[in-house]
Amino acid sequence: MFFVVLVGLLTPFILYAGNTGKITGTVTEKEIGNPLLGVNVIISEMAMGAATDDNGYFIILNVPAGLYDIRAEMIGYSAMTITNVRVSGDLTTNIKFALIPTVVEGEEIVVEAERKLIQMDKTDSRRTITSDDLKDMAVTSIEEAVAYTAGGVEDAGGNLHLRGGRASEVVYQFEGIQLNDPLTGNPNDSDIPIMAVAETNIITGGFGAEYGNAQSGVINVTGREGRNTFAGDIRYSTSNGVSETLTGENPHNFKATEFFLSGPILKNKAFFSVAGEVNEDYGYLPNQFSNLNNYTGKLSWNITDH
Repeated sequence: MFFVVLVGLLTPFILYAGNTGKITGTVTEKEIGNPLLGVNVIISEMAMGAATDDNGYFIILNVPAGLYDIRAEMIGYSAMTITNVRVSGDLTTNIKFALIPTVVEGEEIVVEAERKLIQMDKTDSRRTITSDDLKDMAVTSIEEAVAYTAGGVEDAGGNLHLRGGRASEVVYQFEGIQLNDPLTGNPNDSDIPIMAVAETNIITGGFGAEYGNAQSGVINVTGREGRNTFAGDIRYSTSNGVSETLTGENPHNFKATEFFLSGPILKNKAFFSVAGEVNEDYGYLPNQFSNLNNYTGKLSWNITDH
């Protein structure tokens, strides 16, 4: 059984390499195009935000990787929300608001964000696998998902290789914690439940100095964060029924249960997320039963009022 508890403080003074990104942008008046000062730009799901300066510019730092709805509001203007804004670790997401003047409270404008084809501040070679991607992939571990990307190979022993290098030349991190075996140097993520993952960045070139000892690549996994609304997922899979239908017997019985739950402990202040998986493998032979239970838990506390 594997159990991990991570406690994160959502504060500008604590940073984990590659786990947080930032949101920047401008807010202007739609009719004239002049920048607006003092507009509140807020991440709807979390207690994070910023106000625009004289040039209508804002910046929100240390945003956990994931999808967010960003809202801009100011007295005298209709509020505007941009939905499905994706934030990735180590990268900057840029968005633009154009608010419409109104004498009375007007209807809120909702716009869906479009992902840019070129990420201007990306100076490395990387591929990002999001939690939505993992739901669509027929994989049971991060290693299997990474092996589907260009340059990734998983050998018969379950070791992961990038760009033809040795498994020990890959640096593996989960929430800033290096998971490489201290004896062999081989990475191991098999104990991380799939549903605990917000995104996985596979960096194969141009990675920064914060990733020490990396020679052939970096695999940086970020966990899902709790937010101001409760959310959960559950998935159950089994081999029962398929083999029995085809052969009349069940030579290999496998069962897997996965779950994820997150939400607020104190609204705008403290959040939690838990994930786990229970795998039962009865094998092909008598007395071959084995089980593997993995769990992760994460507590986040916003110690500031902003």
